[in-house]
Amino acid sequence: MFLSIPKRLWLPSARRGNAVANVRLRPSAEQDFVKIGDYTRETWSEEQAQIYLHKLLQTIRQIGERPLSGRLLGGVRAEYRSRRSGSHLIFYVAKPDGLVEVVRILHEKVDIRRQLQDPE
Repeated sequence: MFLSIPKRLWLPSARRGNAVANVRLRPSAEQDFVKIGDYTRETWSEEQAQIYLHKLLQTIRQIGERPLSGRLLGGVRAEYRSRRSGSHLIFYVAKPDGLVEVVRILHEKVDIRRQLQDPE
């Protein structure tokens, strides 16, 4: 896979022309990203994998620009927020210091509660 993502993403904001909130992917989210790419590539094509992964990254960029816009999860992980991207949900924590930590990127049909019980 030639599309990779660093642990910390500094993504330029189209609106302001400067860096958005610091976005960090936890190792579990990085693994999810790679698995999503592998599955999409094997099931459809390299081109479709690139398109889908790019869409995920666009959503992560939007989260960095507006971290409080995601839906609060409540329940097991009350501090988590989520945003949809295609068939996946991106779960993250918006910290007071401006850091956004992406915890997991999960398919909409998995048992979300079970997957988020012990994220790391």
